[in-house]
Amino acid sequence: MKIMSALRKFGEAMDTVTLDTEIQKMRERELEYKAAQKKADVLKDEYKIQEKIVLQLLDESGKENYYVDGLGLATKVSKDSYYYNKAGSKEFLDSLLEKVGPDAFYNMVSVHHATLTSFIKAEKEIDENYKPPGMYEPVTKHSIKIKRSSK
Repeated sequence: MKIMSALRKFGEAMDTVTLDTEIQKMRERELEYKAAQKKADVLKDEYKIQEKIVLQLLDESGKENYYVDGLGLATKVSKDSYYYNKAGSKEFLDSLLEKVGPDAFYNMVSVHHATLTSFIKAEKEIDENYKPPGMYEPVTKHSIKIKRSSK
């Protein structure tokens, strides 16, 4: 369905039957989406279990890859990921700043959007005119939330 076909011109009368119907359709799509998402999560879990089985079989056989007729080459891929603990984060970040310099450092380091938003909201509670330096104006996203009726 094209979105524009469902929208009315500004100021045009809106009947409650249309609004009821469209909200009901939205709720049905939401439930379908959540059911599909739940099924996808189950399938992903099943895939991960199967992947562990294959990894274990390759390890036990001493193989890094294995060719399957009609399918192709299955290859064990290894990659390292590095994490630092919160207790050591200051030490790590200080050493990184010293090693790469401030320009590269600030290009590498970021703050998660949820942490940033929480910080700015807290600052705005103290000073409603607070404007974080170097930040764009906030982006407002709109959505619809449906609370179950008590009927």
